[in-house]
Amino acid sequence: MSNNIELTLQRMKQARKERGMSQRELAEKTGISNSAIAKYELGNVQDLPINKVKDIANALGVPLEWLMGIDEGVDGVRNELHRLIDDLTEEECAAARLYLDFLKTKDK
Repeated sequence: MSNNIELTLQRMKQARKERGMSQRELAEKTGISNSAIAKYELGNVQDLPINKVKDIANALGVPLEWLMGIDEGVDGVRNELHRLIDDLTEEECAAARLYLDFLKTKDK
């Protein structure tokens, strides 16, 4: 498991407990199964889809950036993107570039 996923799962559990929320309540608020929430908190995952992380952040009322461990502002996001890009194939880089171009223009 990557350090970022591990940090995300630790923060998820921390935020849930700080709010006095059970795993079942978090599951109900997110639409994620109770067994999946339990697996996440035990660290029994290799990958955590971003849509699930967004749902968890919304249900817990925490910023997505904080939950993902990229709460260092713009520089932290840039550093994280650089780290992720290093692991991409050329084809994946091309797809990422298209998606980033889409994000930059979608609200204009």
